Amino acid sequence: DDADRTILTLRGLKHRVDLICLRVATRVVSVTETMRSDLVAQVPQIANSVVVLPNSVLFPASISRALLPGCYPVEWQQFLSGFSSRKSEIAERFDLVDRSLILVTTGELMRGRNVEFLVRAVGAVTSDRLALIICGDGPEQARIAAVAVGLGIRDSVVFAGWLDDPVEVVAGCDLFVMPSRHEGMSNSMLEAIGAGLPVIAADTPEMRELFSSDRLLFDPDDVGALARKLEAIDSNRQELDQLRTLSQTRLQKFIFDWGSAVVSLLEKELGPKALSKAKESE
Repeated sequence: DDADRTILTLRGLKHRVDLICLRVATRVVSVTETMRSDLVAQVPQIANSVVVLPNSVLFPASISRALLPGCYPVEWQQFLSGFSSRKSEIAERFDLVDRSLILVTTGELMRGRNVEFLVRAVGAVTSDRLALIICGDGPEQARIAAVAVGLGIRDSVVFAGWLDDPVEVVAGCDLFVMPSRHEGMSNSMLEAIGAGLPVIAADTPEMRELFSSDRLLFDPDDVGALARKLEAIDSNRQELDQLRTLSQTRLQKFIFDWGSAVVSLLEKELGPKALSKAKESE
């Protein structure tokens, strides 16, 4: 319809503007090597201009932001010890007290996010003790809710909407699931890691680069395979603990002070004096 054509036109215009910006930029920052390769494939002349600066693990506000590279903060273990009480609060809040495994995902509900696939996987699980909390909304919400109704799991799928601080909910769940087919380096995923959750994600080039472990990845087109994976996790809590440890180990290299890393990059490009003058002119 006209609305869809307008959206496609605007996206095409944005893409052309992006390409122009890439060509004139002195330096282009990518969050993953996969994204860097994609950018260079589109605009080969920027090959020497692209640098990779990944996003960093995001810890809850109660944890100190003074981070040592590759080290979890000293307050983190104390934060993790409060998981049981946080899960009880979330279960009470969303009427999920009888559920053994609470999944959570976050983001805008649009087709590329593949949330319907995740709902179908939950519907394919034989146990009725799983639940899914979706933090976010978007144009696909009504259709996804209808799918949940059709599968007979509407009581197992919670649409929490956009939250001022989604980490408050995420930190009280058992497992963060990233079903998106198109994701660079998700801040929501990094917040989940910072909150102590194990993470599993769709097997995309970006996620494989980050996790490099089949145990943390799933085929975003195979509902049955993800359902079996969720059933195995629910039936064996040791599997959940192992996934948590594996998630934390794989992403440990992304623990660093991102702001300091940006300053270092700018100093390298502009020089310390130029950067200092830029700060003074603010």
